[in-house]
Amino acid sequence: MTISRRSASVALVILAALLPPGISLVYLRIELGGWVEEIKQELRFSQGSGQWDLTRFDQHEGYDARHYYLFDFRKGKINRILAEKGFVPELELRVDPSTELEGQGFQTRKVPETVDTWRLFIKPVANGNVILGSSSRFPLDDKQLEEDAEKFGESIDAASRIQPEQVASDYAVIDGAERLRAAAGGIPLRVRPDRPDGRVCFRMLWMNRTAYVFLSEPFPDSQGRTVGLIWVFDAISRALIIAIATSSVLCALTPALIGAARRRGFRPERLLDEALQEGEGERVEFKPALRWDPATSPNQNPTELRKVEEGKAVRSIAAFLNAKGGALFIGIADDKDVVGLEGDYKSRTQPRGSPDQDKDWFERHLRQVLSSEIGTNISDQYVQVAIVKKKGKDVCVVRARPGASPVYLTGGRFYRRTGPYNEPLDLPNAVKYIRRRFGIRQRLLNFLRG
Repeated sequence: MTISRRSASVALVILAALLPPGISLVYLRIELGGWVEEIKQELRFSQGSGQWDLTRFDQHEGYDARHYYLFDFRKGKINRILAEKGFVPELELRVDPSTELEGQGFQTRKVPETVDTWRLFIKPVANGNVILGSSSRFPLDDKQLEEDAEKFGESIDAASRIQPEQVASDYAVIDGAERLRAAAGGIPLRVRPDRPDGRVCFRMLWMNRTAYVFLSEPFPDSQGRTVGLIWVFDAISRALIIAIATSSVLCALTPALIGAARRRGFRPERLLDEALQEGEGERVEFKPALRWDPATSPNQNPTELRKVEEGKAVRSIAAFLNAKGGALFIGIADDKDVVGLEGDYKSRTQPRGSPDQDKDWFERHLRQVLSSEIGTNISDQYVQVAIVKKKGKDVCVVRARPGASPVYLTGGRFYRRTGPYNEPLDLPNAVKYIRRRFGIRQRLLNFLRG
């Protein structure tokens, strides 16, 4: 039995109407995803130095997230805390004592993962330590650190009861078992959390008799490699927990139906036939090649030319993601002439192989280009690629579904699809468009439509 895209969409709408808990979880997933995107927009990581610059992140006021952690991520694991808000001790973060608890009193430390230097004051208390500090971006004098240290008392329990608004400095309270008992701000501690790795993770957590929805998402560098990890989470009500538990069997069917709808919905041959009949427009873009342009002077540097042409393809995909979705057809000229991918195949730096190897190379290269510009997660989740035959020639069909969050290219460039054009938006217009296009209600509709 096959499930058509329309039937699957109808089934999803029916399930959504019958399962308020499912809708609540979808809403929470979208809301937490919005919190992550807000944080990501303020982060800056230098590929060259391998360091974070958190100046813009700290200057942004009023993050929507009620609880968040930002971690540096190295060699496939969490390395160091960079920032946090709404500390929850049950997350079981353990501090590396060999590097973080050496000595006591005042210390000045250069944090190699950031551009910051920290002024720290380490105060021993019964069964633990308190670390207070300020970064070179927001310096406090030593007298202020000492005054704040006095407020933490002489025991680990007294120190753990201090609230962020009671002191001016950032702080971390660490017990004798190396567990982080309390924290505020972003003391850059090396930690060993017993929590998710660098993959996207959305789940429920029980902490101190309270249920939380928890989202973990990686932050990639310009090459698509994970260099940071963002956790956001929020408490949910008991009524919702009970409703989720009683309807868990039906809720489990929803991902299967979504997957079926998406798998059945991508028909590259049919998309190509329809596009050749209708021509370019709001959801259709033709491109004769990915890496070369027959109309361009052959005297141009091939490497520069390839980057320019690949950039055009990426702009189209980003514009589709930021609008209503669409498809890019590589190997089709603007006049609908089927050019094929032979020119791209010939542009390979390595010797060519069989036709199947040519196609595999093209798909891998296109995926790498998309991952480096828009991120691996977005590319894998929202972009589908297939190579089909038309008039005896290979044509690449790249389908982009409407994104659930804004997609930026390197340098913060933002594009949307307007008619047959990829329209760049400056910052004020981009902000207006994003608020209208990516509101919570619109994200929910995009999710249900697939």
